[in-house]
Amino acid sequence: MTEVSRAHQEGGVGALPPIESVVADGLLIALAGVKLSVKNFLIVTALRDRRDYDEQRVHEFAKSELLRVATEMAEKAGSMEWSSQPVLSRTNALTRMHRAAVDRGPDVYRALTEALRSHASEADPMARLIQQSREAASEELQDAIVRRLSGQVVEPDTNYASDRSKRMRRVRADVKALRWVRARKAE
Repeated sequence: MTEVSRAHQEGGVGALPPIESVVADGLLIALAGVKLSVKNFLIVTALRDRRDYDEQRVHEFAKSELLRVATEMAEKAGSMEWSSQPVLSRTNALTRMHRAAVDRGPDVYRALTEALRSHASEADPMARLIQQSREAASEELQDAIVRRLSGQVVEPDTNYASDRSKRMRRVRADVKALRWVRARKAE
């Protein structure tokens, strides 16, 4: 019996999701962040910089963002490699599960790095990412125009940048909840 199954029986702790599932979820989150960056790039270059849409420039920006995130994931994998400290002598099912998750962390980050690099090098995924970003930018601009024309006053969120970590924690919690729901449906 593996430690994961023993932990499950002893403490009711579920098995870790397959690495492929974790990587797929991580890729979705990373792509959402890149789409947001591309959307913002499109809006800023159109409004602030007064530049027309340039497919090549947008493609280069999107690719550089994907590769930047891939580099971050590779660095995270490298930084986790050294964290193979022994599990404390007094362990329970939860600490063994946590240790198992930490131990496979570098593999997850390396796989995510490769998935992002692959995404950046393939024409169809890049075209979809750029198109989705364009649609989001267009919708945001349309909404802003409608608000202004209807006389709605929108106060800028002065805490947007400082609240990023809180928003990302909520996204991670939502992803965990989604995994839990998927796991329950699969049972």
